[in-house]
Amino acid sequence: MKTFLLIIVFALLGAIFVMPTNVDAAERPRAFSQGEWPNQRFGLEDGSGNVIIEPVFYSVDVSWRADVVRVRGSNGWGIMNFSGETLIPPVFINADVMSGITGYARVRSNTGWGTMSLYDGRVAVSLIYDELTYFSQGVAAVRVGQNWGYVTPDGSMHIAPSFRGAYNFYDGLAVVSLDGERWGAINGCGYIVIEPAFRFLDSFNNGIAIVSENSSFNSWWTWDETNNNFGIINIAGELIVPMEFSYNDVWFLRGVMSNPSFVMPENVEILHWRYIRPLLRERVPFRVTDVATGINWNMISLANSNHVDVEPVTAEDTAAFMRANGGGWHGPTHFNRPIWVTIGDRTFAATIIPWPHDISTIHDNNVDGHFCMYFYGSSGNRNLELNYNYNVFVAFEMFEILRGLFE
Repeated sequence: MKTFLLIIVFALLGAIFVMPTNVDAAERPRAFSQGEWPNQRFGLEDGSGNVIIEPVFYSVDVSWRADVVRVRGSNGWGIMNFSGETLIPPVFINADVMSGITGYARVRSNTGWGTMSLYDGRVAVSLIYDELTYFSQGVAAVRVGQNWGYVTPDGSMHIAPSFRGAYNFYDGLAVVSLDGERWGAINGCGYIVIEPAFRFLDSFNNGIAIVSENSSFNSWWTWDETNNNFGIINIAGELIVPMEFSYNDVWFLRGVMSNPSFVMPENVEILHWRYIRPLLRERVPFRVTDVATGINWNMISLANSNHVDVEPVTAEDTAAFMRANGGGWHGPTHFNRPIWVTIGDRTFAATIIPWPHDISTIHDNNVDGHFCMYFYGSSGNRNLELNYNYNVFVAFEMFEILRGLFE
């Protein structure tokens, strides 16, 4: 099953605030084009169609992190604000808003990566590094030749480049490697606190991380999971889930285990949709628990035929559902989430598509539309050959694994 890869962005030194956006999403300026390829050029206009930046650039990207736009001219990339003023001149190989710190851009020149102030254009982190990650509450990882270290926002070297691999901090720990093959973790002072003994060590999340002694990422976007040899450790480096599961399994396990409010159901059943359908009485709330995060919320059924159409009961339920789904919604063909559905005193394996659409009957729950939920044997509208049984079985399997581990 295709799963999400969680990119490592972690914490170290104290709070650094991400630059907020002050423009409502509906009124945010948007890029527009003029002419046809290869003479097509791009500019920026406001919500009323008034031109802010004339169409003279090869590319204009509106940032989601701040009220700025990336522009690419004949000499390179730069950054402008929503008033059309130049903050970073368009002369760089790359330029974007720096994540994890207010008011800085991450730029790359012919001499290397560094940062520049969006307020006065001064260089903060010298443009000398072969690679530069984003800041995470105080520091960013930088590469000098083959070695990685960490710098502060003013460009001071916090931890000298001495690692063959390094990622950002989270839970006070950063994943590093001394040889590029085996991975461990350091604390904020740069001392190794988990010995580099793992071929794979994922980011820490609420005190736990996925590990493997044998399997490693083939690249940052794919992994070798031909063997069931992934487990979970805590921040002390102690193995709390044995390395005998697939990456998919421990990815789900990490989600529920890192949620302190997660309550494991007493039992989970797989039951055919024809037998569940009579149990889902319209307008009677039932409980949904997201298998990947342990977050739960209430929903009601508004209609059911070959699957069930459901709505969150309150705005708080919508917020919980959205939080479980990473803070937003997806289209109908995107990942459908394995869930546990509790109806009365019974809990069933199911899956839900996080895509609100069409009609809704509750008008104060902060979402327009309903969601489609599937149980074993459910199908899509118009008798489409849609089969969601796989993630129903994932939901059931995760309960069985959790019960075997902790009961």
